Amino acid sequence: MQKKETKDLLANLTGTKTEQIPIWFLRQAGRYLPEYQEIRKKNSFLNICQSPKLACEITLQPLRRYDLDAAIIFSDILFPLTAVGQKLTFTKGEGPQLTPPIRTKTDLKKLNFDLFEEKVSAIGEALSLVKSQLDDKKTLIGFAGAPFTVASYMIEGAPTKNFAHLKRLLFSDQETYSEIMTFLVEMTRRYLKIQIDAGADTLMLFDTWAGQMSPLDFQEYSKKYLTPIFNYIHQEGTPLIYYPGANVESFLKLDTSKLSCLAVDWRISFRQALECIEKKYVNKYELCLQGNLDPQCLLGSESFVRSRTQQIINEIQKLGINHYIFNVGHGLLPTTPLESLNWVIDEVKKFKL
Repeated sequence: MQKKETKDLLANLTGTKTEQIPIWFLRQAGRYLPEYQEIRKKNSFLNICQSPKLACEITLQPLRRYDLDAAIIFSDILFPLTAVGQKLTFTKGEGPQLTPPIRTKTDLKKLNFDLFEEKVSAIGEALSLVKSQLDDKKTLIGFAGAPFTVASYMIEGAPTKNFAHLKRLLFSDQETYSEIMTFLVEMTRRYLKIQIDAGADTLMLFDTWAGQMSPLDFQEYSKKYLTPIFNYIHQEGTPLIYYPGANVESFLKLDTSKLSCLAVDWRISFRQALECIEKKYVNKYELCLQGNLDPQCLLGSESFVRSRTQQIINEIQKLGINHYIFNVGHGLLPTTPLESLNWVIDEVKKFKL
C-alpha cells in the first residue's frame, strides 16, 4: 500500500509540529502573474469565478512556478452575494460595485437563498477539479469573507474609506443591522459547506475591515456573528484560518478555541498578537500563526527581501511558536516581481522549526 504524503501545512493547522516551515502567499493566484493576465485579456473577473475550468487553471498557476505548500481557490469574497440577489460588477479604478445596496429591511427582503447552492456551484466544481490535479503533499484552501467585511460592501455598494452607510446603520438601526448580519452568517455557513464537501482541506475567513471598529464595537457588532461560523466549521472538523485585519484591538478577547490558525497582518507583530489572545481560550503558544511579511517588502532588493524573511522566522523561533505558516500579511500586489517570491521561498526552506 502506497504511503500517503504528509501535508506540512495541514499538519501545523492540526497541532502536529513539522521541521519544515510551510509557505504560501495570499493572492498568490492572480494579477501579478503574466499567465493570469493572458487569461484576463479574454475573460472578465466574474466570468472566471463562474468558470470551474478557468478558476482551476488560475489556482494551479503559482504552484507550477513556485515550491508552495498550498493552493487557494481562485474566487472572490463577494461572489456568493451574486447568488442571493445582488449584482456584482467590477469597474476599472473603482473596484467592485454591488447593486442594489442593502440598507433597510425592505432591501434585505429582496434577497433570498433560492437555488443558492446551484448558483454558486462553480466554487465547488473548481475545488474538485483542483483537488484531482493537486499533488498529495499540497493543501487545498477554500475561503469566504467574514460577515462584517462582506456587510461593508453589501451595505456601502462599493469600496469606501469612511464606511458611512454601514456605521450609520450599525449605530442607528441595530435591529436591521442584526438581521443583515444574521443573513450573512447563514450565507457564509452554506458557502463554506459547499467547499468542505468539494474537498477543501482547510478554510480561511477574511475579515479585512474588522479594524474599522473600536474594540467595544468589535465585540458587540462583529464577534457575536463570527462565533456561530467558528462553531460550525469546528463541528465539521475542518481547520479554520481567521484573518482579523490590521487593527491589533480586533484580537482582544477573540475566542480562538474553535480556530486552528490566526493570520497576522504585517502591521501587527507576533508578540502583540500573542499578548492579545486570552489564555482562558487557548494555550496561545500552541495556536498556529500565519504571516506576516509586508507584501510591499517584495518590491525591495534581493538582499532586503531575504533579510526581512529571516527576521520574521527568527521572531517566530524566539517566541517559541511551534506551529507556523509563512505568508505575507495581506495579498500580493500586482507589481510584485516574480523573482522575489523565489527569494522568500528559498530562505524559508532553509529553516527548520
